[in-house]
Amino acid sequence: MPSRSVGVIWDKTAVEVLGNGTIATAADGYTILRDAATVARNPSKYLPAEAGAAPASGNIIAYGYSQTGGLLRGWYFDHLNGETGTPAFNGGLVGGAAGRCRASKTCGGALADGGKVIDLLTETDVEWGGDAERGVNPDYRVIEIAGVSHISASAADFRSHGMPEQNPVGFEPVFRAALVNLQEWLSGRDPPPSAAIDLSDAPPRNLECCGPVREAARDADGNAKGGVRLPHMTSPLSDGRKAGAPLGKYTGFALDYVKSNFFFVISRTFKPFPPEKIKELYPNHAAYVDAVTASTEDLVVRLCPEARMPSSFGTSSHNSALACVPACARVTHERARGSKPITTAEDAIVASRPKLRRDNCLLTISPQSGLLPGSGSQVRAES
Repeated sequence: MPSRSVGVIWDKTAVEVLGNGTIATAADGYTILRDAATVARNPSKYLPAEAGAAPASGNIIAYGYSQTGGLLRGWYFDHLNGETGTPAFNGGLVGGAAGRCRASKTCGGALADGGKVIDLLTETDVEWGGDAERGVNPDYRVIEIAGVSHISASAADFRSHGMPEQNPVGFEPVFRAALVNLQEWLSGRDPPPSAAIDLSDAPPRNLECCGPVREAARDADGNAKGGVRLPHMTSPLSDGRKAGAPLGKYTGFALDYVKSNFFFVISRTFKPFPPEKIKELYPNHAAYVDAVTASTEDLVVRLCPEARMPSSFGTSSHNSALACVPACARVTHERARGSKPITTAEDAIVASRPKLRRDNCLLTISPQSGLLPGSGSQVRAES
């Protein structure tokens, strides 16, 4: 069945800037979010037949990242999801909130307000206060991704626009797998456990642009320890071997831009290993490919037994947070083999559209293009 997409403006500022309606108070935006979920659950009940409404959806999943991730976190934190007795959203993917709700309000701990929630944080988000989102609740999981930034080059490429050292590695494979996981969870399959990045014992550093930042604990290469580890990070296998193929140090807020460009700062940095170290680690191209393949197949063996990968590969103590379904194998292999990258977090969700179950609907909460920061304004329903 072809997907259908509907956009709903919920933000008062956005409506006023665009001049396409009125919203009495900012708080009404939350009512609009709830109404959008209600319509998505049973479109034919509320929309005229000529609108070509999609069929009813059994599960409504909300997704937000960065500013709208904070909005969605606040939605659960303030117990708005279950306010009426029936959860508006059966599941939520809360991404990049860094421990904050809307208007920079701190809202840490587990989210428990009906439905299931998977909380996703990049290494940037964790160091930026996102560790406050850790918590224990049977309906809540926190997935922290090592070696990736809040704004990677796959989302917004600044490398030819004044920031050549931007971290090039994206978080999209983990987000796509989390969507698969969440749908499986809503269908009764046990969810993966939370995965945390190790943090340093050093006191936080206060950055003029960003506030307190607490550095991750790092390995001998300078890369973060713990968390979900994609193939560009090393992962120890149970048989003593190492998987993964780092090409340098993927770390740190970009401190050179603290006074000049906030977006560059949270894009983090990549510092390549010197040529002699690259040669030592990967004597030839095949050695590098083998290292990436070992990491990928480790993920698949541990997390996707249905894929029936060779049993000779060991398993890692990390990476237990991706989807234990065949789709995980496709997502991980696509990335490792260098297929065309997904360019934004929203594209990652769209790319996962074929993996939406027939009776599920995804509401993507995203900023309205061309508006001021903080004026996230659109809900897109896909089913």
